[in-house]
Amino acid sequence: FQDRHWVTLKGGRAAVEVVDGNVYLAMLVRNMGNGMAIIEAWKVHPRQASSGDPWANPDVFRPQTRGLLVPPGDVTFWQGAIRELDDPWRAPIHQAIEEGAITVDLLYRDREGGQRTASRFALVRREAEDADGKHEPASWWVSLASHRDIDQD
Repeated sequence: FQDRHWVTLKGGRAAVEVVDGNVYLAMLVRNMGNGMAIIEAWKVHPRQASSGDPWANPDVFRPQTRGLLVPPGDVTFWQGAIRELDDPWRAPIHQAIEEGAITVDLLYRDREGGQRTASRFALVRREAEDADGKHEPASWWVSLASHRDIDQD
């Protein structure tokens, strides 16, 4: 992250961390399309949203600090953070992290700036036990819920 916070990402899992009140979110994403995808904005929901839940207007998505490129058929990362004390998303997302479920919508385009699409990802905390029944640290799992073609609505 730009403030030098680091996370480790593993396939199928997300990094969801609260450090000194700051929220850090990250996950791996794959481009299943034929062209370059550019992730340009995101919206976080303080619960596990489903594919049937309404989509937010793209104007309320939070811009990425930097454009994240995803080559066709390849994997890259996405990251977002909430750091400002007066951020309206801060308290609801802190509570949702405590409860173990949030949703992230990513807004991306093709290289020419068209084909605006949003993808919805559920991030859910899973408590784990090893083979001996000992509790291990919880991990956050990612599942893709749905896609929305922004310009076709």
